[in-house]
Amino acid sequence: MNTSIMIYVCSISFQLSGALLLLIFFVSAKRKKVLQRFAGTGIIVKDRNTNKILYNEDSLRKCFRDTYINKCAFIYIALGYFLSVFGVNCRNSLFLVGTVIILFASLIMFLTVIIISQIVARSRSINRELSDDDLLGADVAPDMEVIFTKDIDEIMRENEKSNN
Repeated sequence: MNTSIMIYVCSISFQLSGALLLLIFFVSAKRKKVLQRFAGTGIIVKDRNTNKILYNEDSLRKCFRDTYINKCAFIYIALGYFLSVFGVNCRNSLFLVGTVIILFASLIMFLTVIIISQIVARSRSINRELSDDDLLGADVAPDMEVIFTKDIDEIMRENEKSNN
């Protein structure tokens, strides 16, 4: 093997390894991991009166959608690097090749966003309401809690007693 082939093999190997490492270790689509990411960006409120968890459902769905789009992006990067090994040195116009690449990449991106948006919109596991078990499993605490009026009155009375 000559030096230029070895450099090419190393280049593709590093690129493919990087994409696969990000895909395997960074972009998890498990509900627990997505909830942890969502908790860092969204506000989660626990209403003790109704025992419901209040949150922006659209933001949670967007968090899932973004996770799946990132996962697809890393798969596409890995496939692109791998398939480039089998590519042929093209003798056609560079402008024509560049235009075809841009059109094909745009089509892939558009279809990916449409398909993932549909999957996220229809998925029961993504669209089910958050529960206490979900938050506990993801080690996420609500940002705020709504409490009973009588509890607030009790806190105020205790506060007044301690100030007197």
